[in-house]
Amino acid sequence: MDKSIRIKQEGSHVLLIVNGILIAELPHDAAHRVGKALMSSAKLAEEWANPLPLVADQALAFRCGLPFGLTNNVKIIEEAKQSALYDRDLRRYIRGTPTKIHIGTPGVHQHVNTDEP
Repeated sequence: MDKSIRIKQEGSHVLLIVNGILIAELPHDAAHRVGKALMSSAKLAEEWANPLPLVADQALAFRCGLPFGLTNNVKIIEEAKQSALYDRDLRRYIRGTPTKIHIGTPGVHQHVNTDEP
């Protein structure tokens, strides 16, 4: 079933119309917040739909030693680590990084001290 979605501006409100039925009438500030939330969710969905460019970018970041990650997706990070360690092209073009070191973004782990009373 095809859904036709229309977004229309009327005065200071934004209308969301699905299959000819008015679903929401939002004031402009609420429409901005909904738009930001949609963009954020769309970017996260894009990570799942097309992970290969992100894996390549994250592997390059790991190989160069950048201290930040591009995603929080554990599967993409693990694949990028493997690519950073074993991708022949990355090893060839970014020299000076030994292949036997731990490649990745350093993390901070907090441990609870159980020795104190």
